[in-house]
Amino acid sequence: MYWSGGTVEVAPRTWFVSNFSGVTAFETEAGLVLVDSDTERLAPGLAAQLREHTQAPVHTAIFTHGHLDHAYGLKSFLMPDQPRPRIVAQREILDRSHAMSGPPV
Repeated sequence: MYWSGGTVEVAPRTWFVSNFSGVTAFETEAGLVLVDSDTERLAPGLAAQLREHTQAPVHTAIFTHGHLDHAYGLKSFLMPDQPRPRIVAQREILDRSHAMSGPPV
């Protein structure tokens, strides 16, 4: 989905932001659950848009699959000095990402 109109609150404490592929963030008491993270190049802008709505640290990152436009922008969404988030993904995503250009985190 190509959406460049900013962050959309799709439900209470649930946001969608996109430029090339979509990023969804669910704010929980433990922090954000992030679904996908767009590309390494586009993620900083998307993260800045999301941070206009929440400063919660990323608690869990879910990668739907290992394509470059879904699993390589996580670093941009992390808060300074926050603990490393839990990663939920297919088992092969780390092997695949190392072969392409390094791990997604």
